Amino acid sequence: MGRLGGFPAILLAQRGAQTRSNAMPSLDFPSPVFFVRELDVKLTSSSGSLDLYPLVINGLVRGIDRAYALCLAVKPIRVGDTAMVSIRYADHCFQLEEQQSVLDGLIDRGADVPFSCRSGICQTCLMRATRGKPPESAQRGLKDSLIQRNYFLPCVCHPTEDLEVAPPSDDLAGMPATIKALELLAEDIMRVVLECAAPIEYRPGQFINLHRDGRLGRSYSIASVPKLDGHIHLHVRRLPEGRVSRWIHEELRIGQTVEIKGPAGDCYYQPGNPEQAMLLVGTGSGLAPLYGIVRDALDQGHAGPIRLFHGSRDRRGLYLMGELRELAGQYPNFEYVPCVSGPEVPPGFAAGRAHEVALREVPNLKNWRMFLCGHPDMVKLAKKKAFLAGASMKDIHADAFLIDRGAAPVSAPTP
Repeated sequence: MGRLGGFPAILLAQRGAQTRSNAMPSLDFPSPVFFVRELDVKLTSSSGSLDLYPLVINGLVRGIDRAYALCLAVKPIRVGDTAMVSIRYADHCFQLEEQQSVLDGLIDRGADVPFSCRSGICQTCLMRATRGKPPESAQRGLKDSLIQRNYFLPCVCHPTEDLEVAPPSDDLAGMPATIKALELLAEDIMRVVLECAAPIEYRPGQFINLHRDGRLGRSYSIASVPKLDGHIHLHVRRLPEGRVSRWIHEELRIGQTVEIKGPAGDCYYQPGNPEQAMLLVGTGSGLAPLYGIVRDALDQGHAGPIRLFHGSRDRRGLYLMGELRELAGQYPNFEYVPCVSGPEVPPGFAAGRAHEVALREVPNLKNWRMFLCGHPDMVKLAKKKAFLAGASMKDIHADAFLIDRGAAPVSAPTP
């Protein structure tokens, strides 16, 4: 394994890429060399599938043709062969199939367990191991207090030893919340105001899980600021086949009680560098966490420039424009840019996709802090382009809103 700056290094390049003879420092890489087309976290070689825990060292390695070439500090860990691993849950006892997650094994056997994103983000499926040790990869993103109690996320759990699992204990149960207000912010975006039965601590930009019943729930980002808003505010986009979003838009009423869990997530403002420039880019209801983050930063006295780019195909998809323009008038270091990507761009709006407009206006992102929220394709592309424009990976905070297609929830938070 080659080393760079004291870290083990691995070369990631597009298959068929050629290097110039003097383009790179002399590094010894293992055979075979691993090839990927993008910033993936899993690679496949003749020796099997590997999980990578990347840390960008010094940006691009120059001299790779037609490829992304990054030096990453990696910790390769073989994904466990789960073919002979046994899982016990309530009355169920079974062996996992090869590469099958604990959640998929439970669902296949009819176990009534809650889930939403199936990607280790929303934490709806949180469980605890009462016997055996879940892998570290299934505990990533959990609080230390939960890890110490053997909690894990079964949707991304591929154990290497037998596990006996159980639902969360009562102290992690959901909390009832009352609907205090419902307000249409745009044609398909509803502001939902929640009053919790007991105070909860959260950071603007985190998300909570809102449940229609004990099993069906979705994750929604928090747009409110505890110090400025009396209750929790969510922005829920109505999706044609969204079982929860349609219920919220069509059936939910003021005074009803729902169950919430959380908060969770690390896409929020952290004080400590008040002069750092901030760039925020969102699409659709991806404005929700950004609206909370901007107001939180300004309220905490952030003095560096804050630029918010919110995009939609047409003007109808943009909302809270009056409030954001008023905020820009109140704080000289804050700028709001509404973006329209469709053919008809009204006066006062930037033409183009939000991330393209933002990166065009801020081409050098060295030392900038970034927040990207909204459509997953935008978040993925903007994250890559921001890195190429000089942003440090530790300063890029992303919240991809994958779309619920109806039958199976696929990500969190949901628009």
